[in-house]
Amino acid sequence: MENAAKIPVNQKDTKVIDRDSCFLAGQVTKCSGYQGEVVIVTRGNFPVEYTELKYVFIEIDDDLIPFFIEEIDYQGKAGLRVKFLDVPDLERAKRLVNCPVFLPNEVTSGPLKDNPLAETVTGFEVTDINLGPVGVVDHILENTNQDLLVVKSPDGEILIPIVAEIILKIDKKKKRITVDLPEGLVNLNF
Repeated sequence: MENAAKIPVNQKDTKVIDRDSCFLAGQVTKCSGYQGEVVIVTRGNFPVEYTELKYVFIEIDDDLIPFFIEEIDYQGKAGLRVKFLDVPDLERAKRLVNCPVFLPNEVTSGPLKDNPLAETVTGFEVTDINLGPVGVVDHILENTNQDLLVVKSPDGEILIPIVAEIILKIDKKKKRITVDLPEGLVNLNF
């Protein structure tokens, strides 16, 4: 695992994660105050409860370094004010400005909307929890009011809104997206 970083999960345990197990969630944009706090601007509309995060990965010199969170709070629509455990002052916080921030894939069970990784779902099988196999993702339609998965099925094209209430899970290893389609959605598309 060339680009792997060890993540201490607790005092006794460590876990290894590679770049393929993460997604780009945002970027450190500036410092906030003099106590080592930073502002992270998030990308996209990930179904993540950011205030519940225990750690993030920050890319430094092509390595993903885990930073454990002491305090985290929302700042504006797409921003987070974060205080990391090992960043005690402004000087150390300045070193993080403009660095990409990654999260492990398991912190989100929903869509990877507005993320360069969204293109990686092309070709994924879409399975509804009630109907079974629905089709295969052809592409993502992003120039509408609501981003949509365009799914090719034996009966034609199905447009599925990319929202956490519908997209339940994206399994990159199995190349499968599990959905809970609203009743009648499949019939609307034909």
